[in-house]
Amino acid sequence: MREYCNPLDISYKFQHYRQNAHREAADPTLVYFKGRYYLFASMSMGFYHSDDLVHWQWHENQLEPYGYAPDVRQKGEYLYFCSSGGNPSLIWRTKDPIEGRFEQVSAPLGFWDPDVFFDDDGKAYLFWGSSDRSPIYGVELDSETMMPVGEPQPVLAQDISAHGWERNNDWEDFDNKYAVFPDTLETYAKTKWKTSFLEGAYLTKYNGRYYLQYAAPGTELSVYGDGYHVAEHPLGPYTFAPNTPFSLKPSGFITGAGHGSTIADAYGNLWHASTMCINVHAPFERRVGLFPAGVSIAPLPDYDGGAAGMSFALFCCPAEQALERIGLIEEGEGLPHPMIDGEWAKTSRKAMGAYLIAEFGTGNLQKMLEYTKRAGLTRLYHPEPFKDWGHFTLRPEDFPQGDVSAEDTELRVIGTALFETSTSLQTVRVEEELVTYQTTQDGRLTGCQRGAFGTRPAAHAAGSEAFLLCDYPYKVFSRILPYRTPIPARTGTPVTAL
Repeated sequence: MREYCNPLDISYKFQHYRQNAHREAADPTLVYFKGRYYLFASMSMGFYHSDDLVHWQWHENQLEPYGYAPDVRQKGEYLYFCSSGGNPSLIWRTKDPIEGRFEQVSAPLGFWDPDVFFDDDGKAYLFWGSSDRSPIYGVELDSETMMPVGEPQPVLAQDISAHGWERNNDWEDFDNKYAVFPDTLETYAKTKWKTSFLEGAYLTKYNGRYYLQYAAPGTELSVYGDGYHVAEHPLGPYTFAPNTPFSLKPSGFITGAGHGSTIADAYGNLWHASTMCINVHAPFERRVGLFPAGVSIAPLPDYDGGAAGMSFALFCCPAEQALERIGLIEEGEGLPHPMIDGEWAKTSRKAMGAYLIAEFGTGNLQKMLEYTKRAGLTRLYHPEPFKDWGHFTLRPEDFPQGDVSAEDTELRVIGTALFETSTSLQTVRVEEELVTYQTTQDGRLTGCQRGAFGTRPAAHAAGSEAFLLCDYPYKVFSRILPYRTPIPARTGTPVTAL
């Protein structure tokens, strides 16, 4: 296990653009390129690289010295680079950031806080903007020449009246030029809200949707964070995400979590790198933070997040009766209500004992039950059996669903322990049909003869009950064993269980 804490422990470089020299790194862009992680930060005259996101090495590079908000993206064998400044600004590329040289690709236009994005359809786009007045702009680029195709268009604008987190809530004194809190009418008369910046665009594509991230309201503030809008096309139209800001750290040893980038690591895990601020030696004294990230269901207007058809129970009762009331609701509404020896699992003392946690399905249930017994445990727990918890639909890859046809010769049931009981005829009754089987294996009854003993083969709905018939050696049925099990649903042959 590797451990780290924020801000990242890297060799921060001295800056000399203000009165006091101070170490700084900000506006980070993180990229995974040819098996290695690269971290570019503002005003650094180089970059950091790592093979595990924990231990970082510094590499000096004179490309675009003192450039703000550097951006790096991969396209094929090349790593493309650009940063703020210049009119026009420049785009570079290299096949090897450490050993190779950067070559200039284009000078498309002047930009600040740039972000180049290469889509999986081969198209390229450029986003930029850092202003208290102007929006973030976007334009398509020719993927070979990296020059604009068409005219730039606004894709995301500030809205401090609707999005409170974008507003700078500090006050500025007109005379003394420092933040104050007006506590008198005289002070209030000569103050105003400080301006709020919209900046730091970064586009991530995930499961076919585009997440345009942006920073606000100011890099020197503790509430500096990242929000995002969602769209079906790189240039929009974009819809504001209601759970914005998604990256925010307003308190603690070090604050701020804005103007960054979001990438997938070598294992597919998402990480968000962002700017943090300590402001000890200078107002813009900043550091780099790295945070685990994730993507929830995209909050688009035409998508309900899977809530359609769900039922919600609202109830009032004394606090000490809440658990009992929840149990009654589960039973009354036909919801999962697991029992242990006749007692609800939520109140059973046996539920507090050890149990085996493992993912399983109809194919390996018997094996997992054997492992549970061998470990001396009495319970097997599936951590995520449902495709969605609101509807309690079982995961189809583990518990396939469908109907049982009249031709299937293998039946899959939930639990085969009972069917391993030695009988002469090995016969199961499902509704009005009798089915004989030869063996049980991995939750399946195999070698089935459908429509046995003069009954008619028939299709059966998923969830139908299967009864094992008892018989005498004279091949006469005696009675039905007091055991019922849902037979499976069909996705083809063999039949599979719910």
